Amino acid sequence: MAIRCATCGREVIHAAQELGYCPSCGTAVGAERAPASSAAIAPPIVDAPPFVPAVSRPIDPYAMPAALTSAPFLTPDSGESEHLAMASPPAELAPPSMPTLPGLPPPRRRGNAGLAVGIVLVLLAIASGGALYIANNRNLGPLSSITPPIAQATATSMPTATATPLPPTPTPAPTVPPAPTGFTTFTSGDGSYGMNVPTAWTHKNTNGSDAVMDSFASTATNEYVLCTESATTITPDSIATYLQNFVTGYNGGGFHITKSASSVTIGPNTWETAQGSFQSGGQGQSVVGYAINQNGHGYILIYAAPVTSFNTGNGSDFNQIVTSFTFLQ
Repeated sequence: MAIRCATCGREVIHAAQELGYCPSCGTAVGAERAPASSAAIAPPIVDAPPFVPAVSRPIDPYAMPAALTSAPFLTPDSGESEHLAMASPPAELAPPSMPTLPGLPPPRRRGNAGLAVGIVLVLLAIASGGALYIANNRNLGPLSSITPPIAQATATSMPTATATPLPPTPTPAPTVPPAPTGFTTFTSGDGSYGMNVPTAWTHKNTNGSDAVMDSFASTATNEYVLCTESATTITPDSIATYLQNFVTGYNGGGFHITKSASSVTIGPNTWETAQGSFQSGGQGQSVVGYAINQNGHGYILIYAAPVTSFNTGNGSDFNQIVTSFTFLQ
């Protein structure tokens, strides 16, 4: 028969009545019934195993009433189907102490409240970060005025192959054509021109105030060549006048033009040329002249000879002279 505790008013089940105290508050209780004889006591269970103290193990405190969470554990009574946690009984009724395994962790509260709070905090952080990122991209956030530093890439100059310029090919200096047999190459005093002249002809140089004259004469044929270099330019078209001046200096007379002035190209040079005749010593003479400007100087080349020996054709002495005439500067 169940009774209630006189102190806490909780119902004391049969197993607690047998122990003699309230499992809730520890108040001694007694069975309000006549003492039972030994014969009335329930016979022992023959097949029951010997009594073994229960091993203490943690029980979820949230599954028990608060008044039972601090009580030690008791072994189940043979007639009960659940473990009972009871307050410490009086000293005269306390059961023998039971061994407790060392190192068992204290009971911990199990629940999902902490996990739920953590998930909420993570979601709030993600939402706040996304909103800040969008606001900054639209120049609305607190970081929109901060310009992140831009890493400046340092350009490393790669060595480039520099072509070594070749020295300019020197322009070959002009030279007088090789002198044929019986001729000698003549070069003017200032090195401005050269030509091949017969080796047997005599040479004479005359320096004037405004011109330099080099003459060549053949005593055998009375042929005569005069090359005049003027300090200034001349008028090549006036070659007929230059011929008349030459005849006057040659003590000739009766000069007249037989071929008017015209241009002629000999080798690399283009000359103005004219031809005439005159009398000297009672003998008819022929004369031809060439005029040209070069490098600020004027050049006049005159050839005169008796009519009987005058020859300007190919293979003649004068033809060799005029075709070999070369400006060296």
